[in-house]
Parts: sequence; structure tokens; C-alpha cells
Amino acid sequence: MIKSDTVLLKTCFADGMVLQTIVRGKSGGAEVKSETADGFVKSISTLKPGSADERITFGHVLIDGPLALVWTPYKFYFNGQFSQLRRQLLSPGPVQGWLEDTVSD
Repeated sequence: MIKSDTVLLKTCFADGMVLQTIVRGKSGGAEVKSETADGFVKSISTLKPGSADERITFGHVLIDGPLALVWTPYKFYFNGQFSQLRRQLLSPGPVQGWLEDTVSD
């Protein structure tokens, strides 16, 4: 992400990969917002290299045969300034070489 290299970024995602963000809705409850990998890659393509820096710490990795879950806390910096501390749940799938099938934060 930090390089804004969309060609490299696309190599991380399985075909049909979905990104989901859990947000607080107008009623105060949790809502899920979904985005395609293509939409995410397009948004990264508009950024200057070095402006978006997601610093991931790999927390827990659980693997059971073809099923895996990865819990990754991360700090996000934009233009060198700390922006947010979040967590992601990654669900890589083995079908296309353990590429990301689902990313939720």
C-alpha cells in the first residue's frame, strides 16, 4: 500500500475477494460495508506513493487444513501522521495459493 503499486497489490487478492468494514450505523448498531478488491485498488491508485502506510502486526494465525484465519492489529498513517489503530481479520484461501479471499476490519 505504501508504494501505491496497484500491480503488486492485485497479486495479494484472490478473484472475487471482498473487503468489509464494520461501522456504527445511524441507529447505533453495527453495519457491514463491503467493497470489491477492484474498488480498493482503484482508491489506492489515486494516492501518492508513501502517503498511505498500513503497519501490520501479525497477531494470531489459525490454520486447519484448507481453512485459515489471521488476526492482524495495524496502525494506519496518512502522509506521515498517525490516523487510526484498527484490527483486520484476514481469511486467506488455498485455492489460488493462499491469496486473500476476505478482509474485514
